[in-house]
Amino acid sequence: MAYPSRLSDVVVVGGGFAGVVAALSIANEGRRVLILDASAVPPRFSGDLIHPLGRQLLADLGVLPELLACGAVSIDGFAVFPGTSQQAATMLPYRESARGLVMDSRALGETLRRAAASHPAIELHCGCEAVEILRRDGRVIGVRDAAGQEWCGRLTIVAQGRHARLRRQLGFAEKPRPLSISTALTLRDVPLPVQNYAHIFLPAAADGSGPLLAHTLGGGDVRVSIDLPRKVGEGPLSERILRLDLDNLPAELAKGLRDTLHDHYAETELATRTTCAFRTRRCAAAGVALIGDAAGCTHPITGTGMTTALVDAWILRQELDRADRPRRDATKALDRALLRYQQRRYRFARPREHLAEGLYEIFCGSEDGTAALRHGLFHYWNGSHRSRRASVALLSGEDSSLRRLFAEYLRVCTAAVRVILATPRCGYDLPSLASILRRSVRTLSRFMRSAVGRPVVLSQ
Repeated sequence: MAYPSRLSDVVVVGGGFAGVVAALSIANEGRRVLILDASAVPPRFSGDLIHPLGRQLLADLGVLPELLACGAVSIDGFAVFPGTSQQAATMLPYRESARGLVMDSRALGETLRRAAASHPAIELHCGCEAVEILRRDGRVIGVRDAAGQEWCGRLTIVAQGRHARLRRQLGFAEKPRPLSISTALTLRDVPLPVQNYAHIFLPAAADGSGPLLAHTLGGGDVRVSIDLPRKVGEGPLSERILRLDLDNLPAELAKGLRDTLHDHYAETELATRTTCAFRTRRCAAAGVALIGDAAGCTHPITGTGMTTALVDAWILRQELDRADRPRRDATKALDRALLRYQQRRYRFARPREHLAEGLYEIFCGSEDGTAALRHGLFHYWNGSHRSRRASVALLSGEDSSLRRLFAEYLRVCTAAVRVILATPRCGYDLPSLASILRRSVRTLSRFMRSAVGRPVVLSQ
């Protein structure tokens, strides 16, 4: 059956967090927006932590009061536990007066969808799976869904997440690199050591397991996200989690986790997903832009994904506003806007992509050099307020300078070497120093390639 094309100013493919905030941002400037989402409900397992910059952008969209009314909780920073027996946390607070936001991912998605559905300039179509990019004269003009309906617009935004099907059709063929398996569950009436902070608990042993992230959801509930090795043995997922070394966790949290897994969570109640990382070289072409995880994603240890999606939407709206000023050639103006979006997007996202990759390697690696870097990182953080402040600024998106990320990584490496030389009994040796040098050169080379290899052209 042939369907007539549906026309709008902007077609957003994906009704998750990134797609909805992009639609709200763009529609608030008077544009007509269509959102197409393959699912009738928000994803069960998604991100739930937003840094202060993202919180401010939600306030600018006018949705923050509703989110707070529906259960969102403020946080003041991160408490990182090194996985050693003393369990002394390193506190990484946001800057003074800045607060992040955490909220159950399903409630967050439902609240934002209600806001989009009630917006007079937005049409939300759930259960509509976009399967094909439509082109005309070398430009993207929209998409075709699984039923054959065509949805056309001046601009198409792909917000399908890290496994975006349409990204591959556009020729942006970067493939996500699997890192681990993650799952999340909610604990009832379990206290956390530091009030109003997100907690990162690192593994005590180099057994391939990753970090555990825990934060309050309000009302006494605690959300726990668990990073598992890709090969974690046989049996139900709850049993595999229980086989992990949980003794490095605070006693009440470990007990709550064990009791919940034993008493309440059947295998079907634990949702899992593969954590991935990849960087794109392009996130825009003539008539189309990628945003959020579709344009690049990292391990969620830094909690930067949702804030990056909000910044993507904010940058894209700004550039579309510039393109909509009276001009002779609206098409060329849009293409220039998409080029500027691509350049600005990477300037913001690249430091956090490198930071997430570096932290995950340091936190979870088992080699002597990695373990020494981890020791040096905590020594560096605990050495001064400036070092903690600089790391949090990069983590939260307040600072987007690759040069400063470069400098901070050098300081961490220097701290690791000093620890080894000052404490020869710590178990590290000359091979550890050589490993640190090799990792440093490799990591710093990635920073340099990013600094000089930014995309500068749009493809048609």
